[in-house]
Amino acid sequence: MCVLLTKIDEMDADQFNEITASLPKDMPGVDIFCLSIMARQDQGLAQYCHWDKLIDWSYNHLAGSLKERFVMALRERLDLKHKQAAGVVAGATTAAAVVDASPIPFSDAALLVPVQTGMIIGIAGIYGIHIGKAAISAFAKGCPLNNTLNFGLNPFL
Repeated sequence: MCVLLTKIDEMDADQFNEITASLPKDMPGVDIFCLSIMARQDQGLAQYCHWDKLIDWSYNHLAGSLKERFVMALRERLDLKHKQAAGVVAGATTAAAVVDASPIPFSDAALLVPVQTGMIIGIAGIYGIHIGKAAISAFAKGCPLNNTLNFGLNPFL
């Protein structure tokens, strides 16, 4: 377990000193990390932030696939990955809106599955996550269209 003191940029020096002095006494053995996203722009503040120590702590405390994915996420800048993923979502949303314009009930479901699958694969690729054929197949089997067809056609099969 650890404690994250976020937004330390909003504390004055006395508040910061008081809390960073009292927490280790009140919570012995618990790692404490001071953080602020403003440290990227303020080098004076950056000296009080423990981003690298938090990354090391997280790496050492995560297990198996969680650790792998954590490292994968750190290879490149996350802000660029988020922007790119937002573009994939926007494209899929536009495609889904066009598909949804169909006036025939359930006709859009067959066309939405590839759009959604493509979006998922695209986002996963941005973040360095490989999605295998088995996962894609499981997604398609669990889609509403498949369930609707199975329910509707079951008496005839």
